[in-house]
This record gives sequence, structure tokens and C-alpha cells, in this order.
Amino acid sequence: MNIWTLPTKAHRDLWWLLTSPTIIEDNTGFSFSTQEKETLLPAAWEWILRDAECPTNLQGWIQNPHRQRKLGLYAEDLLHYYLQWGSPWRVRWHDVQIQENRRSIGAIDFILEKEGEVEHWEMTVKFYLQHKPTGQWTDWVGADQRDSLHKKWNHFYNKQLPLGRHPATIERLTLDNISTPTKSRIWHCGLLFSEWQAPCVLPIETEFGWTNQKQPMGHWIRRKDFIQQFFSSKFQWVIREHPNWLAPIESAETLSTMDLMEYDLQRGFLMLAEMSPFEQGWRESRRWVLVNDDWGMNLIS
Repeated sequence: MNIWTLPTKAHRDLWWLLTSPTIIEDNTGFSFSTQEKETLLPAAWEWILRDAECPTNLQGWIQNPHRQRKLGLYAEDLLHYYLQWGSPWRVRWHDVQIQENRRSIGAIDFILEKEGEVEHWEMTVKFYLQHKPTGQWTDWVGADQRDSLHKKWNHFYNKQLPLGRHPATIERLTLDNISTPTKSRIWHCGLLFSEWQAPCVLPIETEFGWTNQKQPMGHWIRRKDFIQQFFSSKFQWVIREHPNWLAPIESAETLSTMDLMEYDLQRGFLMLAEMSPFEQGWRESRRWVLVNDDWGMNLIS
């Protein structure tokens, strides 16, 4: 099950979604666990190999310019494709707005059915940087500094997951002849980034769960440290433009550290792939986030 044998970026991104460990595990069953994902992989691999023989099916499925511009929607469409065509579940709903008194109160990502049991799933892909080595969930934040691990999981548990059993949801499900979900769950994955040359303290266990020890890690680094550490020309990079942040990449062309110094970090950061030579090109070996020197200075834990 080698991701590099898949012929298209879309299929590699999909396989990355299916195989990436969850960020948070829990005992409640709210998170779709890494162990559960792993039980799906043998059959999923056989299916994705067959599907990749006709790549236009998946490529046509995701050809929505609006949704492709947003990482979360693109990833959701990839998962939808697997659930629809390669999984043991039947997709009953996808991206359905729920209204109460003619006012939207949220959207349901998926209503799925398998062997007569109905489940409500929410899906997310997240990338968090360790602001301080405290272990607090509030100190794992998005690169744009607008989100945090704590904020996201609080939103899931207190708003998104309860939406599956909201009276307005049940009323609409009944109209579509769908049973009330027995479970509401999160399918999630992503990457955590520790600060370069700083202690890494993974998020501590809370009522929401604990950090998956298999979770892959990247590093983030301030611009001034980046130029000093990686000035040597042996280091080669590729900018991972948003929303192209999922599977590792291969490339025939790379940038040097000095090349990157010419880029303006307009959003305050760049997602980077550190590249290693492979055959006639380069292959991603590690993920980095390059940030401005003042990144995180105004964050309050």
C-alpha cells in the first residue's frame, strides 16, 4: 500500500485522508478512531487501485471550482467519493442545511447507513502549530492564528455533533424516510507542528480525548531562524500552496532557501515541503511551516 504508486494527485490525497491517523482519540466513540480506519484499509486499497485505472471518475467528481479553493470542502468531497463508491456505507445525506423557523442552524456533513444502522458524521482536516509547550489545547493554533484545537473540538462537541439529534434534523430525516442516527461522530485527521528546536508537549488528555501517539509531526520555524539554519544549498523546498496541503508530493523543480527569502509571507506563513532527491526528481520528506518573526506574539493562552 504505497501512496506513490497512485497515478493522480486526487487519488494520493484521498489515500492520505484514509490513512492519516486521527489527531485526537477518545473513549466515547465520537471520534472515528485510527484503529477503525485501519480495519478499512485493505479493502480500500484494492478499491482505490481499481478506481485509479479510470482517474477521470474522481477528477470529474471534484471539479467544482468553489469547493476546490477551500481545503475543508475539497477534503470533504474526496471522503464523499470514497463513502459513495468504495466503502461499506450508503450515503443518505451529504452537506444538508438544517433550518429551524426558516433560519439555518447548521449543516450536516454526512448521514450514512450500514446494515440498517444510521450514523451522523462530521469531517475535518486541521493543521495546528504549538504556540507554547504547555500541553494546553488552546496553545495548539492554526497558522493564521484564528483557530485552535480547543476551539474546534469545543465547536464539534457542543454544536456540530448535537445537530444530528436536533428536532429540526429528525423532522427532516423523517421526511426523507431516514431513521434517527444512533451515533454522531467526527472523521478527522491533519498534522501537528512543533516549534523548531523547542520542546514538544503534545495536547494533554481532557474530557474531549487524548492525542494519538501515531500522529505525524512537522515543524514550524521563524523566518530569521530558517535562513540561518538552512542557508546551505543542499536544502530544497516546494511551497505547498493552499489548499494543496494533503498528501506528500513529487516535483521536478524545487526552490533553495535563498529563493524562499524573496517570498512575501502575506498571510504570515508559508506551508513548505522539504524535498529529498528521488530518481529524476524530488520527493517530499518532511513538512514545515515558515512563519514571520513576530508570529504568535499577540496570542493569549
